[in-house]
Amino acid sequence: MIEESLATWQLSEPDADDLEDVTLEIGVTRLGCASGETGEVAEVDVDPGEDQIAVRVSVEPLHGSAYNCLGNDVVDMDVVVGEPIGDRELVDAACEHPRAARTASCETAVRWSAEVDD
Repeated sequence: MIEESLATWQLSEPDADDLEDVTLEIGVTRLGCASGETGEVAEVDVDPGEDQIAVRVSVEPLHGSAYNCLGNDVVDMDVVVGEPIGDRELVDAACEHPRAARTASCETAVRWSAEVDD
């Protein structure tokens, strides 16, 4: 994934706690200046582990180079996990990237945790 296509996500309904869900409703936002536009989602990678489900979203690269740094819009989408979420943490894997890790969006990479929700 190239740096310009980094995107972070948040749960659309963070209070939803149906542990049997196999789909997440998320809002995706391009990381970086893009004149307020997130653009099209290019790829979604879901890595279901034993203790957490890591989701990484990328968006289509921008064309051109002159963008202001208005807050980018949110693109709503459903992500199929393929198995019940259970009590695993939901983690934004984009926060592993050094550029994303320094942003407010990645103050914590955990987007949902059963412990926090209880």
